[in-house]
Amino acid sequence: MRSALATGHGIYDLDEARMAELDPDLVLTQELCRVCAVTYPRVVEAARSAGGSDGPVVVSLEPHTLADVLVTIEILAGMAGVEERGRELVTDLRRRMDELRRPPTRRVAVIEWLDPLFAPGHWVPEQVERAGGQPVIGWRGDPSRELAWEALAGADPEVVVLGLCGFDLPRTIGEWAAFEPPKALSTTPAWRTHDLWAIDGSAYVSRPGPRLFDGIEVIGSILAGIPDDRAVRIGTR
Repeated sequence: MRSALATGHGIYDLDEARMAELDPDLVLTQELCRVCAVTYPRVVEAARSAGGSDGPVVVSLEPHTLADVLVTIEILAGMAGVEERGRELVTDLRRRMDELRRPPTRRVAVIEWLDPLFAPGHWVPEQVERAGGQPVIGWRGDPSRELAWEALAGADPEVVVLGLCGFDLPRTIGEWAAFEPPKALSTTPAWRTHDLWAIDGSAYVSRPGPRLFDGIEVIGSILAGIPDDRAVRIGTR
């Protein structure tokens, strides 16, 4: 990961032969992060290789907030020829978003990566706010950034949620088990009250789609103390 950050080449590549076999009409990609997804130029290169001048249309979607995500859903629905379904989905997601809003309670730190520590950006702080938390790290609408553990401890989080980028829940729990928590983390209220949680970051915080609204529900369950099998208390050691 550190090497990928240094070079900006990312940690994924495309199977051009498989893309040609699938023969898509439309390919979706993003340029929000050059590390955790195939880079946009690489996607365009593979699409051209697969279909030449008659290859698929490549569209880069780059939402930065929850409102942006809703707009991109409508754009995608239009490009896929299912405008009405897109409008219905967005209407339902807007309703859910309004219903999910809670007044702020505890201070929450969502972590996107452990080594190096990454604080979230884009829509994640907004997810925390709507779930009833006060995001103490992260930059709403801006890219995720590397952060020192001492800075996280200085933010005094009462709840820490591991939403590791691209990882599902079992993988996140495994990463935590293999990780040596820094001393700074042990000084936080979250550590003292064992309020450290793991969720499926790939599903609920990393990828800009409808499941982000499920992510608000999951974080809300953590803050409200409601049992939810989509979140696992990982405790301390």
